[in-house]
Amino acid sequence: MKIDPTRSAGLQSLQGHSPSARSFDDVLKATYREAARAVSGVEEANRQVALGTADIDAVATTVADAEVMLETLVTIRDKLVTAYNDLVRTPV
Repeated sequence: MKIDPTRSAGLQSLQGHSPSARSFDDVLKATYREAARAVSGVEEANRQVALGTADIDAVATTVADAEVMLETLVTIRDKLVTAYNDLVRTPV
């Protein structure tokens, strides 16, 4: 399985079942950490705006990156819930 991330999450490509492959849990944790960093960046940008020292382009980029991370996490959550519901409905 090879995943080619196109978002700003910064996740590396995963390679099949090789020893260097990361587990799904590791990918989720990395995505969560990236989202937390994005939120911290937005908070820092807001602080700089309040102080009047902010670069508006940097603030807009930071907010856009955080939006992408939020959309990524929501999509992952939705896919996980859908997969879980499919498994629950599967007859044994």
